[in-house]
Amino acid sequence: MYAMYGVYYELAYGTGKTLVADLVPQDMWGIAYGTYAAVLWILNFPASFLAGVLSQGIGPFEGFGPAGPFIFGGMLALIAVVWMFFWRPT
Repeated sequence: MYAMYGVYYELAYGTGKTLVADLVPQDMWGIAYGTYAAVLWILNFPASFLAGVLSQGIGPFEGFGPAGPFIFGGMLALIAVVWMFFWRPT
């Protein structure tokens, strides 16, 4: 199972690094990759914290168990699909 996660990780996160290389001149790659990594790190903390709260709870809230973050993610994906269906760029 861990190997499957490794395959997913490389397929999903390698594309972001490739996009950085495509959008930024080669002499700025160091700054661009550093900024990209910093932004991901900053955004991953609140996401992981929210997943932990949904899963295990905090204070009097007991959480929803291991399925909580997956259900929340599924609901957000459904909202995104509906939004993208109705959103039309000009």
